[in-house]
Amino acid sequence: MMARIRELLAPGLAHLRQMQVWVPLLIGAGLLVGLSYTALNLSWLVPMGMLAGVFGTLFFFSRPELVLLMFFVARIWLDMLWWIPGRIAGLNLLAAFTGGATLLSGLLFALEFRRIERHPNLNAFLVFAGVLFLSAIRNLNAAIAVELMARFISPPLLMFLVGAFLTRHRDAVRLMMFLYWACFVALMVSMYYLVTNQLIHFDGYRRLLGAYKNLRHHGMMMMLMASIAVFWFYRFPQQRMKIFTVGYIGAAAVCMYMTYIRTSLLAFVAFVAAFLYVTRRRQELSVAIAVGVLGILLSPEIQDRFKDLILVFTIDEDLFLQSRKLGSGRIGLWTDSFKEYLQQPLGDIVLGLGLGGHWKLTQAAYNPFIVVQGGQVDTHSDYLGLLYQLGPIALFAYLYMQFKVFIYGFSLARDAQADSFSRDLGGLAAALAIGVLVTNVVSNGFINRTTLGWLFWGIGGLMFATHARHHAALAEKTSGATPLHPKQAVET
Repeated sequence: MMARIRELLAPGLAHLRQMQVWVPLLIGAGLLVGLSYTALNLSWLVPMGMLAGVFGTLFFFSRPELVLLMFFVARIWLDMLWWIPGRIAGLNLLAAFTGGATLLSGLLFALEFRRIERHPNLNAFLVFAGVLFLSAIRNLNAAIAVELMARFISPPLLMFLVGAFLTRHRDAVRLMMFLYWACFVALMVSMYYLVTNQLIHFDGYRRLLGAYKNLRHHGMMMMLMASIAVFWFYRFPQQRMKIFTVGYIGAAAVCMYMTYIRTSLLAFVAFVAAFLYVTRRRQELSVAIAVGVLGILLSPEIQDRFKDLILVFTIDEDLFLQSRKLGSGRIGLWTDSFKEYLQQPLGDIVLGLGLGGHWKLTQAAYNPFIVVQGGQVDTHSDYLGLLYQLGPIALFAYLYMQFKVFIYGFSLARDAQADSFSRDLGGLAAALAIGVLVTNVVSNGFINRTTLGWLFWGIGGLMFATHARHHAALAEKTSGATPLHPKQAVET
């Protein structure tokens, strides 16, 4: 038994041996201090948790491809368990999980940099990470800086690790299948709340909050679940699974609709149109457009939720002043906070005001939620929030990485020599990049909401690995060279 455990943990120990001497010393010293403190205070749960963390860390370095799959499943499920009592080092369970996953991912990123150094997004990521670090140290509140830094950096980190370790075709199938069924569990929880009529009254509508703490987050999670299910609808060969997936998409769409969050509806419409266009399913695209138009005509709720957007484009001065109150005060919030941003010193304009600095700008802006949220109002636009906190250099780097996901996904989707699974995976990544663009422009989406970011960048990483593997196989076929190992294919 012990021999088997040593065999399983051997790769993880080998990774640790690659570190500088001071790293294991610091880890050991931290463990000694922590265990001594908890032993003196007669708390046996904390040292047991620390020991479990040590073995979990070794297992992560030993079997990263398996732990990455577990990361995504755990993230999707923990996202609903915000109500679990107890804190770890002052953090709730989800925040502690995010911090631990970010730390482990960063270590593995550094140790396995050779696998990642040719990644198309690496240079942009290093620029983004560098500016992010500078912004973190400019925030005097360490807790806020660490939380926001983990939230911003962990999704792109996972993109690189997924691309480096899940390099085989069966890895791609397995991760997408894991996401499908993990999301299904979360979807069933939301359906339970809907069937049992557990709705909340907000802004004139009875809305489905479900197991989530935030309506907008719930709507966006349902959007992502429906998008993953659309991908699998075209991939399942069995008729019964296709029928089941139609029900899956329908349930996710109903739950999304019942949140009455406009952002999720816009993002899903953009995703469906982009996916069908990129994958050349023109007939289905025409049907989707017809269904969408019919839905708008037949739904008074949709007409009511979107009718005020017309004011944005009006030239009437009185109506334009009203438009500042649209979308939870977004127009007024964006214009006033941007004016405040341009009044800052040049250094703050170039490098941002630091993590959390966007609150200084939104406090001075018009927003109907200022009073109820005590001034801690987000920008309701992830791109503006990134601009205010990190400046235009980091914003451009982030947009560049997102643009690369679209370009490589589009290329893979249109490659006639790729297999159908790979083409649809490319279409999924490219279409999600469009949905992310729509979401991040008008809401706190895939940057501020970590679970959304994990899913998007994780699928993007899988697409990059598939793209690299496919082109490496084409190069081998053309040159007649000896076939490369899949992990080498990613590096070429």
